[in-house]
Formats: sequence, structure tokens, C-alpha cells
Amino acid sequence: MVRLISMMGLYFLVLVAVGILRPIKNALALDGLAEGDFYQVYLVSAFVVLFAPIFNYLADRIRWRTLIPATAAFFALNLLGFRAVYSEGSALLGMVFYGWYDLFAAVLVTQFFMAVQVFFNAREAKAAIPLVIAAGSLGVVFGGVITGLFARTVGTPNLLLVAAGFVTMFAVAI
Repeated sequence: MVRLISMMGLYFLVLVAVGILRPIKNALALDGLAEGDFYQVYLVSAFVVLFAPIFNYLADRIRWRTLIPATAAFFALNLLGFRAVYSEGSALLGMVFYGWYDLFAAVLVTQFFMAVQVFFNAREAKAAIPLVIAAGSLGVVFGGVITGLFARTVGTPNLLLVAAGFVTMFAVAI
């Protein structure tokens, strides 16, 4: 029961960060690109696929118990970097962040489900996954609510720090 609640909490943390950043990625891209240039973010997203072989290489060579928290810490540091270079209306930042978010969401969710394999056997996972996914669904909603409620008062750049906090909590807790 403790492992189940822990995994639910971990997936909640991951998807809170994903939920916070999803509207931000769109806002940064729309803010930086002219109306007719938005298609460029889809080209950047297609480019992100090239990182899959790199990740597979690392996953084959680094123990998962090391790789998973290190990957989360890497993404948390990336968010701090994005905050440091944030420039309102920057097309380059908008495009890079849009592609980075696609990589972030895919890799962090994948990392979480790799962790599920470490903590549960197949029978336990079959019973646990629906509850874990429900917790993640709540996390996405909660993340969107955080962005919706605090975007104006805290500011978009500072929400990057909030998301980094959730990713850091995941990295430490895992």
C-alpha cells in the first residue's frame, strides 16, 4: 500500500509539472512567433524525435536507479536555465521551449513508468496502474489550475521555477 501511494504521489508530481508547462509552451511560442510562422514549432517538435536514440543508449548503459533521478534533475536544471534566459517575445526561446517541452513530457513520463517496473512486479502493476494514472490525471489538472490562477500574479517566467520545484521533488523522492 505504501508503494502504491508513493507511486501515485510521484506520478502526481510529474504531471503537475507537465500541466504547469503545457500552457506556458503555447504562450511562449505564440508570443514569440508571428501568426503565419507558428508552423515552425511543429518542425522543432519533429526534431525532438532525434533524441530518442540518445535516451535509449543511456537507458541501456546507466542503472535505472541512477538514470531516473538524474534525468529529472537535468530537466529541473533546464527549467532554471530557461528562467535565466527568459525574454518576453523571443521567437527563439518560444521555439526551443516548445520542442524542449515535448522532450521533457515524453522523457519524464517514460522515466516514471520505468520506475514502476523497478517498484512493482507485473501482477502488482496491473492492479496499481489505474490508480497511479488517476493520480496523474489529477496532477495535470492541478498543474493547469496553478498556471491559470498564478500566471498573472507570479508571472510566466516564475512558473518555470514552480515547475522546476515539482520536478526536483520527483527527483529527490524517486
